[in-house]
Amino acid sequence: MKKLFTLLIAFMLALSFNAMAQWNTYKSIDPSVNNPVNQLKVITIDFDHGIGFGTAKKTLNFTTPDGKTKEITVTDQNPLIIDLGDTYTKPGIYTLSIPKDTFEDQVARTKNAQMTFKWSVVPPPLEIRTVTPTPNTTVQDLSTITISFDAPVEIYGSSKNVTLGGQQVDAVTMSDDGLTATITSSKAF
Repeated sequence: MKKLFTLLIAFMLALSFNAMAQWNTYKSIDPSVNNPVNQLKVITIDFDHGIGFGTAKKTLNFTTPDGKTKEITVTDQNPLIIDLGDTYTKPGIYTLSIPKDTFEDQVARTKNAQMTFKWSVVPPPLEIRTVTPTPNTTVQDLSTITISFDAPVEIYGSSKNVTLGGQQVDAVTMSDDGLTATITSSKAF
């Protein structure tokens, strides 16, 4: 009887210890937190074990580079698919926080520790679609150059910072949609 009682106490202590232990492991996360991304829309976390939180929905916190926090409601599933609702493309650091005790390991009955994931969103490389006149061609008069881009761009500074052939240009203007820059000079380049 004494052995049975000792075994019962050891079992209860093990259960108590497991109930207090917390985990923060996962098999994979997409997109990877180790590589810059061009956008964030859906995050998928595949945990090492089955997770659950009963019938209640849980709220995670998603923070944008400007410090705005959005609450994201998720349901019980593994892998956990987190739809952010919007597509985030603004460059900066985005953070997903999973509060402590949000999920429970379905086997060990332990709950998660605070989990924080960060992504760096960077713009895709800018591509020049066309240049007029065509580069490496011979022209008689070169007073205007037009450059078209694959994404909107902005002018920083002024045309005083732009020279062609050693001469300062008169103006650098952008189309309303930001996709076309025009460089003009009253003097031929």
